[in-house]
Amino acid sequence: NNTDELLHKLVSGEIQFALVEGYYDDVDFDSMVFRTEPFIPVCAAGHVFAGEPVQLRDLLEEHLLIREPGSGTRDILEKNLDIKNIRLSDFAHITEIGSMHVILQLLEKDAGITFLYRTAVEEGIREGVFRELELRDFQMEHDFAFIWNKGSIYADTYRKICRELQ
Repeated sequence: NNTDELLHKLVSGEIQFALVEGYYDDVDFDSMVFRTEPFIPVCAAGHVFAGEPVQLRDLLEEHLLIREPGSGTRDILEKNLDIKNIRLSDFAHITEIGSMHVILQLLEKDAGITFLYRTAVEEGIREGVFRELELRDFQMEHDFAFIWNKGSIYADTYRKICRELQ
């Protein structure tokens, strides 16, 4: 599920802990970083630009493929665009998609560009299906974190699970 849905399930007691990529309130949740991943702009390997992009604003005429509202990936992108005084609405075309798998399929078909974790496209980059865009003003990393309700009696167990998975 997306980050908002996982946070809601934690608060309601439907689940006990979650692995999230998005932002969460550390007043309500305890956490342990699972790992930190590069968050990168990507296109199909054969994508042709009007001019090779060198900075973020060079991508504004592109068709942006993004996750739905509530997704951690989208939230991370919006916050980082905001730092550059760029809004999603500044892109010429936007398509919201509720599945990372579908975004990758569309990306492979050269239906647009996207921003996501390098780990999601590493294999495709190695195989020449996707291409990471090297922008001089966009380099970022973000944490994947295990989270659980603050004060849980199972906190030590959750930390142990995270350490084992690392």
